[in-house]
Amino acid sequence: MESFWNFLSVVIIALLTQRVIAWREGKKKIKDEQLNIYITTVKPLSDFYMLALEKPSDELGKNQLYRKYIEIMATLSIIGTDDVMEAFHNFSEYVFELLKISGIPDEVKLRKLLSQVTYKMCCDIHGEKRRK
Repeated sequence: MESFWNFLSVVIIALLTQRVIAWREGKKKIKDEQLNIYITTVKPLSDFYMLALEKPSDELGKNQLYRKYIEIMATLSIIGTDDVMEAFHNFSEYVFELLKISGIPDEVKLRKLLSQVTYKMCCDIHGEKRRK
């Protein structure tokens, strides 16, 4: 009878171990996919930044800027965290404010807001807490 209990305990331990391994692998796949999505978002982010610097005045340029905004926001809404989406919202809000005012965009502020987006994406990927 003792050998039965030993065998049963080994089977239960093996099943629990398999479940834990499967859970960790699933979590890693999600993080890997998130990393890939964030990496593919960098190009549209840089395009959005450059369009903001150019400060388009014609409807075609504004539509292109808005299209980039929708593309990035849709991508981030799939797998981005609140911090990343909030940082992008702040960045894009400033960009759209630039369209309403005359004058040259504040490139330092624009770069800082873009850096906040990429910084929070990086923290999200590596599981670090963000600095205030």
